[in-house]
Amino acid sequence: AGRFPVATLATLPWLFASSSKRAALEGAKVGGLYAVGYVMQAAALARGFPAANAAFVCSLQCVVVALMAPGRPAARTMVGIALAIGGVACLELLGNGGGGGADSLGLLLALGQPLCFGASYVWLEKAVDEHPDDLLSMTALQCLMVLGSATLALVAAAGGVD
Repeated sequence: AGRFPVATLATLPWLFASSSKRAALEGAKVGGLYAVGYVMQAAALARGFPAANAAFVCSLQCVVVALMAPGRPAARTMVGIALAIGGVACLELLGNGGGGGADSLGLLLALGQPLCFGASYVWLEKAVDEHPDDLLSMTALQCLMVLGSATLALVAAAGGVD
C-alpha cells in the first residue's frame, strides 16, 4: 500500500496541469476504475478468498481488454480467450478436490478486479489518443484516485474516524 502515496507524491507537480477539464475527467475516470478494481480484489481477499485463486481470476484482465477493444477479435484471439476463461474456470470451479467448494461471492468480488482493470486499459488508450499532451496530469489523477480509495478503505477497516 506504500506505493500509492509515493506514486501520488511523485506525480503531484502535474496534478493540476491538465490542458482541459475533459482531460482531467478522463484521468480521474481511469483512476476510479483502478480504484474500484483494487477495492474488489481487497474485498475478495478480506472475506477469505485465497490469494492464489485471486491471482488466477485477476489474470482475466487480458480477456476483458480483448473483448472490449475496438473491432472484432481475430479467431486466434477468440481461441485464446476461450482457453483463458476455461482454464480459470477449471481452477476455480473444479478445484478444491474436484469441485463444489468454491466461494461464489469471493469469486464474484475477485472478478471485479479484471473487469475494472481491463476496462481502464481500454479507456486509458482512448484518453491518451484524445489528450496526448496530458499524460502526466492524467497519471497524477489516477494515482490520487487510487490513493484516495486505499485511504478510505484503510479508515473503514480500522473502524472509521472518531
